[in-house]
Amino acid sequence: MAYWQTGSGRSPDLGGDRLRQALEQWRQCMAPLGIAYLTTPLEFPTPALANQWQLNSDIPLLELGDSPSADEVRIAVHDATCQESSGWAQAYYEESWRVDEEFVRENYAELEALQAEYADLGRRYEAAIAAR
Repeated sequence: MAYWQTGSGRSPDLGGDRLRQALEQWRQCMAPLGIAYLTTPLEFPTPALANQWQLNSDIPLLELGDSPSADEVRIAVHDATCQESSGWAQAYYEESWRVDEEFVRENYAELEALQAEYADLGRRYEAAIAAR
């Protein structure tokens, strides 16, 4: 199942040993909050928490207030700490980077052609603006 995609639009492989181990450590770290059942940190916040914090409500975000609640901050800090201490954040970053590098290698010629096309468009737009 794809959760977040990288810049290439591809999803990192969550099945590798390093990420699986980091996920297990993250779940153990999140257990005191009762949030250990998530498949990955990417599913956070849980539907129940989103509802509690009114993130899925019909209330426009601007009307919810300028600041997150103390509960949101407490849980977010705990989650971030767990992502770092478990190795999840670094492992996910590295896997995302690997997936994007692979995409660039596989599509280098097409990407180079697009870059040239966009550079040409940029020059044409700049010339049109300068002519005004």
